[in-house]
Amino acid sequence: TPVYYASFNQIVIGSVNGLPSSITLTGANGGPKATYRLLSSVSVAAPLAGWTPVLTNTFDSSGAFSNTVLINPSEPVRFYRLAQP
Repeated sequence: TPVYYASFNQIVIGSVNGLPSSITLTGANGGPKATYRLLSSVSVAAPLAGWTPVLTNTFDSSGAFSNTVLINPSEPVRFYRLAQP
């Protein structure tokens, strides 16, 4: 009987570049043309259901992504994570 397994690469946020009013998140290892969501929270410990969707997008043909999001300068901290549907 053949044995099948799936290998999943960890999606990586490779760089975060900030300006006073926005940040740009770039990374790799997504599935080519696969859909992902960018989520944010003020608490890194919040359960996934407590993270707010910021945007939905697709990885490029090599599995890379880049997104610029506006930030609220009055917030002391905000965390971001990627999720796939």
